[in-house]
Amino acid sequence: MRRSKRLAPVRKIKEREEKEAARRLGDAQKGLNSAIKQLEELQQYRQDYYTTLSGGAISSNVSVPATVLEKYQLFLAKLNGVVERQQETVEQYRQHVEAHRKAWVESHARLKSMDDLIARAREEEQLFIDKQEQKMIDERSQYPRREW
Repeated sequence: MRRSKRLAPVRKIKEREEKEAARRLGDAQKGLNSAIKQLEELQQYRQDYYTTLSGGAISSNVSVPATVLEKYQLFLAKLNGVVERQQETVEQYRQHVEAHRKAWVESHARLKSMDDLIARAREEEQLFIDKQEQKMIDERSQYPRREW
């Protein structure tokens, strides 16, 4: 069996690994996009809440009980904590995506190396066949033709 044919199953395995790495990278990227969207929504909600708090209750001359202001501040502090945790989650997703990107690059490089190896094996096989044919031609040319 030719060497290039023996390498074909290994190439299929490398190709499957590369596709799986690409799928995992895509999934990680989707997770990152979702986490970023959630962070943006939280930040917008916090901004809206702060605008409502500072624009309505505090700036008007209407007297607001201290307990209400304290509740607003506590909620805003909790919201800030949630936003910070979501920022940490986004960073973890970014690291996760980068790790999967590196894994995909490595698996893609292995697949390309396997393709290069198979191409070299085919070239060597073709060179061997060409040499065999040339040898046969040379041998035939050494014997005189018989004419009947």
